[in-house]
Amino acid sequence: MTDEDLAASAKAGDRSALRELVQRFTSPVYSICRQILRDHADAEDACQDVFIRLWRELPRYEEGRPFSSWVLKIAANLAVNFRRGRSRRIEREQRPKNAEDAAGEPEVDRISEAIEELPPRYGLALTYKFREGLTSTQIAELLEISPDSVRVVIFRALAMVRELLSKKEVRP
Repeated sequence: MTDEDLAASAKAGDRSALRELVQRFTSPVYSICRQILRDHADAEDACQDVFIRLWRELPRYEEGRPFSSWVLKIAANLAVNFRRGRSRRIEREQRPKNAEDAAGEPEVDRISEAIEELPPRYGLALTYKFREGLTSTQIAELLEISPDSVRVVIFRALAMVRELLSKKEVRP
């Protein structure tokens, strides 16, 4: 079944369809929340909130619209609001490195760290494009910009990542 078919079934009260949607979208939703919040625990909390919101808002989902765009937009909005609501921020260097961060390949970790340092719009564009495989049209809808602007944002984001990585290589 497509995501849209599952959404229609879930909207009609099919709990197994809702469970399947949660399974399909847990990873992409977590990725978006992690990119925005830059903290594993906060991202997990936000991810759970996204699926609670999904369950509540499902009757408002417009059938015929791509479900993935709809749920990822909910995730991005909720994570941004979550970040705004935090009373204090802990600097990345002060946070203990969790097992998830330590488990990756060194080069992948360096790139992920550089992406996390980008302003949210740029980091999200890269996450949507390369981690979630979304099209420029889908990214444009999520970021509320034109598809041509998506290409510019991705180009600039990649340039920023290259610059951050080159600065880190120079350090002893």
